[in-house]
Order: sequence, then structure tokens, then C-alpha cells
Amino acid sequence: MPASKAMFSSESNEHYTPTRILDMAVSVMGAIDLDPASDPGRRVRAAQHFTMSDDGLNQPWHGRVFCNPPYGRSLSAWSAKVDQEFANGHTSACILLVPARTDTKWFQPLHQVPVCYVKGRLKFIDQQGREQGAAPFPSAVAYWGSDPEKFVEVFKHAGPVQVPIGSNNSDGKI
Repeated sequence: MPASKAMFSSESNEHYTPTRILDMAVSVMGAIDLDPASDPGRRVRAAQHFTMSDDGLNQPWHGRVFCNPPYGRSLSAWSAKVDQEFANGHTSACILLVPARTDTKWFQPLHQVPVCYVKGRLKFIDQQGREQGAAPFPSAVAYWGSDPEKFVEVFKHAGPVQVPIGSNNSDGKI
């Protein structure tokens, strides 16, 4: 099955991050220390990568994390892991790219952190680095970290950003 068709079917839950989103993540965090859900080609410019064979869900995380997890039943576990690693102080910042499935149970913790709802549909990248057709689902980018103002400033160009009032993530700065 061609990569473009496989991306939108149940045969593949891998959606490689568009360069624009990665550039924005680096702009917010300064650099990426860890990509815990890395593709085999390690496209994310991170100091460390965990691929599927490394099982990033069961590894300790550290520093500034960018995570575009597999889009399937494991999204719940990835969402919980991001929240847990930040709450435990293992990560200093984390940006999570996921489908904007706001009605799902796994998405609910994201309502407690700043989230950018990406305008339009992202065009994910295939294994050869080529842009694919528009995704059949909307996307969201969530942020855990100490500089929500920076996240808002950078990601407002990708779509509307929601910052929860009184969230422990924003420290009352926004």
C-alpha cells in the first residue's frame, strides 16, 4: 500500500511531523533533548531518540521533549506519560502533537495545559521526507512547561491557542 494511503488507514499509526511544527517546537523550547516516539529515520532534531523497538513509554524521560506518538489505541498511554513525566519533574518542557479528539478520555488532561488547535489539516511527512496529502483529522499541539507565553507567541501562527485560567502550567502568568 502506498505510504500516503497507509497513513490514513488502520494499517499505519505513524504520522511523521511536518517540519513547520518541529521548527515551532524548537523555537519554544530552545532545543529538543528527547523524542520518545521517534520514527526509524529519527527526523526530529533531538539529542536522544526512542524508536518503537526502544519502547519510549517504558523509558525514563528527561529535559525538553517533543512527542508525536503513534495515533492509535496507545494515545491514552502517551498522553498520561507526558503528563506524569512533567508532573514528576523528569521533563522541563514537553510539546505533544496529537489528533484533536477533544471528546476522548485521553484528551481530557490536555484541557489543563496550553493547547494550539491547528488551523486546517496538517500534511504529515512520509518515510522519504515527502509531504503527504492533508490528514483526515484535525490536530492539536499541547505544551507543558514554564513559558506558556512563548508557546502562545509561537503557536498562535498555527491556530488558536487555548490557555486554561488558573492552570498550574501557566503559573498565573497568562
